[in-house]
Amino acid sequence: MNKTFVGFIFLLFLVGGVVSCQRSSSPYPYSLRYADSLMEISPERTLAYLRKLDVSTYSAGDRAYFSLLFTQATDKNMLSLLPCDSLIDTALDYYVKKDGVNWAKAWLYKGRIQKKMNMTEQALKSCFTALQGVEGNTGEELKLKGMLYEDMGSIYLHQSLYQKAFDAFYRSYQCDSLLNDHRLVMYPLSNMGWVRVIQGKTVEAFYYLNQSIQLALRLNDSAFVSDIYERMSLNCENVDSAFLYAHLSHQYLTKDGDSISLWLTFGDLYLDKQELDSAEYYLKRILDTADFKRKILASYSLAEVEKIRGNYQRAFEYQSYYGDNIDSIFLLNKASDIERLAYKYDSEAKVVKEKEKQRFLIQQLCYGGVLFLLVIAIIFQRIYRRRQIARLLYEQRITYLNEKTALSQLQIERLEVQISALKQSGMEREQEIDLKQAELCCVIDEKARLRNCLFMETSIFKHIRELSTQPRLGQNGTKGSPKVLLMKEQEQLKNILFGIYDDYIRYLKGTYPKITDNDCIYCCLKLCEFDDQTIAYCFGNVSKQIVAQRRLRLKKKMAEAN
Repeated sequence: MNKTFVGFIFLLFLVGGVVSCQRSSSPYPYSLRYADSLMEISPERTLAYLRKLDVSTYSAGDRAYFSLLFTQATDKNMLSLLPCDSLIDTALDYYVKKDGVNWAKAWLYKGRIQKKMNMTEQALKSCFTALQGVEGNTGEELKLKGMLYEDMGSIYLHQSLYQKAFDAFYRSYQCDSLLNDHRLVMYPLSNMGWVRVIQGKTVEAFYYLNQSIQLALRLNDSAFVSDIYERMSLNCENVDSAFLYAHLSHQYLTKDGDSISLWLTFGDLYLDKQELDSAEYYLKRILDTADFKRKILASYSLAEVEKIRGNYQRAFEYQSYYGDNIDSIFLLNKASDIERLAYKYDSEAKVVKEKEKQRFLIQQLCYGGVLFLLVIAIIFQRIYRRRQIARLLYEQRITYLNEKTALSQLQIERLEVQISALKQSGMEREQEIDLKQAELCCVIDEKARLRNCLFMETSIFKHIRELSTQPRLGQNGTKGSPKVLLMKEQEQLKNILFGIYDDYIRYLKGTYPKITDNDCIYCCLKLCEFDDQTIAYCFGNVSKQIVAQRRLRLKKKMAEAN
């Protein structure tokens, strides 16, 4: 009963912990989470909903998140971000780099506000700062990186840094491609095509623009299709083809589209065709607008129109207006500063990336080294274990053979005592004596066999066996001297034989006083049935004639003793 109660209490605590973790994973109020979920579906409703919220009761974190959502909704509704500057500052004061996406979003919108305020260098710096917060590859991070690279590309393009602009747009395309969202992909494709238009790379420009327009047509985005056709018109060297694309652009143009840009395009195209009245019509319409930059460009084309007509005074007025104001546009261009800043951040990014690679390489090398040492340790441990097992088995085998040898020796001594007793008891027991003698011979043979087994377990015996199997001198055309036992190995052989065959050697020296240690070694090797050539190797010689001579000398010594 008590165990059941304790288990039930533990289960309640576990469920409570899980629920509390789930609640803590969504720290923002429901109103903000609802606005976030509505953002992609309907930015207009999201902005209206956020304007109605009372943020006075929100915490600092909730106010920062509200500021971020409000700025994002404003941007999605194509409204000016300048009124959101203080809101973004609130978000930047709260978020830090470890907040990741929210911190990066705040810097993204800060950069867009700075760009609107013509603070180009600061805007680019904000983009680079934001990139440090989206180093992962989640869907949200990839989308944010795509937006950042697109903003950087537009800054480079505005500063006439075309290759850097193309590289930034290409990175944006790479990020958007991973999301598999056609609406996102068509924008960097269009921008890449426009950069190539400006650079005069016609083939590449048409390729990127055509890819972009296919996606836009698939999504029924008329405004975007119109913009692409206008860019294709500007890319055409053939005036008729350019007119075709311009009319297609006008066909897809929506009410909210940029008609002023098309007027400038038509004006320049009619000027190229020398249709001056039509060119003047479109270009003068631009002069009635508030678009300062295009008014300057239109005045330059109108000066060309009047020059062709011969109205040099009027042409001079347009040319003067163009000359007086064109410098004001280029005064805003800080390409050199922006380029230096870009190179600085690119270099820093490369250094950080290289350091990260080196850190990763060192980490991998450390892991590899530890793994290698672990594998080596395991291998050595297995080798050591096998050697220990082999040593224990060898010791057990030697102990067993020594015990059997000792038993054989005891049995020999017992039989010798019995035989002596029988001899003393008289001749009538000769038959029993013969049986005991035969049994004694068997035990002696068994003891000799056990000695040989002990010798066979040694490493020196195995080495002698290898020497015995090598090709003999002159056999099958063998050249060179065969291997023999070295002095150190001969000494080792002597010590082993004198340890195993000690009683046999004592018997030999006691019976035949003149024989030497080498004679005893020869006798022991002969017990193991080695041939003369192998015994010669054991004495460090290659000729078996030496063994034959030793055998003759040994026989003489034995004969003299008898």
